[in-house]
Amino acid sequence: MKRICLRSLVAAAMVLFATGLLAGDDHEPKIYKYDFDTETEIQATVMEIREAHWYEAERSNLLATVELADRSTLTVDLGMKDLYETELANGSQIQVLGSKLEIEGQPHMLARQVKLADDTVVRVRNMRGVPFWLTGAGKQNMRRNFHYRMSRMRRR
Repeated sequence: MKRICLRSLVAAAMVLFATGLLAGDDHEPKIYKYDFDTETEIQATVMEIREAHWYEAERSNLLATVELADRSTLTVDLGMKDLYETELANGSQIQVLGSKLEIEGQPHMLARQVKLADDTVVRVRNMRGVPFWLTGAGKQNMRRNFHYRMSRMRRR
């Protein structure tokens, strides 16, 4: 019995190591800290929207490549797709309050608040810069199925 248990443990460790979960894979998503010293507001045109699965595999995080008035581009982390009732499209005008940073030499921004073309304001992070989907706050912006999962997690 002990040999089977030990073999199972070794096999599980090998699988975790091979997938990078145990050994610190370079492709693991990183969660960047919001820095109020670099907070700024931009107005931009959405050039491309893509989904990334950074925080939880079944939920999508939106990343937008935007063009600023000076024709420079910037990648903006818009937070979880669940926060947006209006679908963003290429060519949309947005206003973003967020923290600028560089990732691998490229300019990025972590959004705290996004104002859409229809004047809808989406709050992505709280006043301390913590994403709402990590704190459980800001539920009014999230879909019902996410509320249900969050409330079940708290009861345990």
